[in-house]
Amino acid sequence: HFLAGGPYDASASALCGLSTPARVHCFGRALQIVLWKTPHYRCASWREDMRNNLRNVALPGTGIPLSLFCVSRAVATAFVLVGIPTYSLAAAFWQAPALAKFNSIQTFTTAVRNKMHSLLQLYRCHLLEPRDWFSIWRLNCALAALHAHITADAGYELEDKWNFLKAADELGIPISPWWDAATQIVVKHRNMEGGLGIHTFDSAHAGGDYIIQSRLDNAAPLAALLPSGAPLSTLRLVSSSRLSLDVQFDVEPSHRVEEEVEVVSCVWRAGRAGALTDHSAVMFDVDLSASSLGRIRPGVSNRSWYTLGWG
Repeated sequence: HFLAGGPYDASASALCGLSTPARVHCFGRALQIVLWKTPHYRCASWREDMRNNLRNVALPGTGIPLSLFCVSRAVATAFVLVGIPTYSLAAAFWQAPALAKFNSIQTFTTAVRNKMHSLLQLYRCHLLEPRDWFSIWRLNCALAALHAHITADAGYELEDKWNFLKAADELGIPISPWWDAATQIVVKHRNMEGGLGIHTFDSAHAGGDYIIQSRLDNAAPLAALLPSGAPLSTLRLVSSSRLSLDVQFDVEPSHRVEEEVEVVSCVWRAGRAGALTDHSAVMFDVDLSASSLGRIRPGVSNRSWYTLGWG
């Protein structure tokens, strides 16, 4: 439906029987193909952005970087139509409970029936309503790219880290400081010769592509909770705002922000020992309720998504 150009508004009837989350995920997967050559706010095209940002992400258990499936539109289409369903089925088999014990034909039939029911439920969940962070991330990326393409909203310019830092600095918002003392830095390996081990970086401050900053370390209270050698581990907050809606407010402007902006979720990304960034982390949900504000709940790991190669 979606690959043929069908609109999302018509999906309820065209894909009858599917829940709203399932239709949204189907729409998001189709966008991976539909947006292929569409200009992206970070790159020349959506395809280029996928190739750049999926180089260090692999299908769990395979070690295969997902950027390999972005080499062409045909390969990407095959992955969406065949690869994802196949992998979802494999994941369902992996997670399905073992066949229950039986001592008769009747109990065997019941055990098989229960096994198949669990398998089908897991397959449906992985294929149509995935809850893993990667699927939600890619859905968000696709919807953001579509919104940016349709609206040409200037706010997407702040997705450029350099533009964001400058804008925040101008507004007096605390930021990670950058080094603007040089237009270019040279990094040399202490023992390599013959021109090897030398890297140059042009500063964004002078029109280059790299933001040159000193390393930031974890605050002592957080460092005490982390293993030795953990990277900077951040708290990621998601907020919602109704300030941009064209509605009338009955409250004074000074109170609008407090009433119309709220934090809806908070996650602490506890970086793993030896990781470069906290993208490789154990992610802990942080309680935002008034009675338990700041309490760290059980976490989940994304390590398997960042394990490349067969080793």
